[in-house]
Amino acid sequence: MVQKTEARLVAWRDIGPEVRHFLFEVPQVSHFEFAPGQFVSLSGELGGKSITRAYSIASPPGGNRF
Repeated sequence: MVQKTEARLVAWRDIGPEVRHFLFEVPQVSHFEFAPGQFVSLSGELGGKSITRAYSIASPPGGNRF
């Protein structure tokens, strides 16, 4: 099932030459539920163009951050 919600970028850091770790928060909920192996597609604008990227969730369950 596709569910749209808003997430906010809380922090990021480079962990390798072409690898970046992002931390997102879903402020509308207290518990962001996901299944192991699930991914999220994030959309936004960059340079006036709409872009969408898929990211694997690599977080322990609990809370509203991933």
